[in-house]
Amino acid sequence: MEFYIIKYFFVLVAAKVIGAAVHIESMQLCEKQDYAIMWGMNLKDEGNQQVVEDGFMETKIDVDNDVMNKIIIYKKEGENWNQLVTKTDGTCIMAKNFMGEFINGLENAAGMKQTCPYTKGKYQIKNYPLDFSTFKYKDFPPGTIKIRSEFYGKNDSEKLLSCYEAIFTMTA
Repeated sequence: MEFYIIKYFFVLVAAKVIGAAVHIESMQLCEKQDYAIMWGMNLKDEGNQQVVEDGFMETKIDVDNDVMNKIIIYKKEGENWNQLVTKTDGTCIMAKNFMGEFINGLENAAGMKQTCPYTKGKYQIKNYPLDFSTFKYKDFPPGTIKIRSEFYGKNDSEKLLSCYEAIFTMTA
């Protein structure tokens, strides 16, 4: 899965990050539509860890640095979502700089023969325990966090190729 997109949406696993437990509350497409890059997953809790019971990414296009990835991180304060960070870069660059080693585990679990870029096709993960300790970006504050991840062409930021939102809770 995104193994890129799935990669991001695993920004949220029950594991240890700087002494904090992370638990995915929800993960969904931003809008219900037929994106060029589609994904889905079912998680299950096993002890203090979450496992991808079944996940997939199906992409109708090659995913490389010509596909831009914009990530917006929010923290919930009362009833409001306060924006903390926005970052935009090529998808492969973002995977390396945001996900780090975490992405390699997802790629291996999906049976991928290479790291980003990814050729169009369908990728699947089954019964994969998530290990957030290998995630490179570790500056999530405690509390309820939302990540919106948008994908679009380098020369066409108006047409979304994919979009998902993940909500997770970090506790000390």
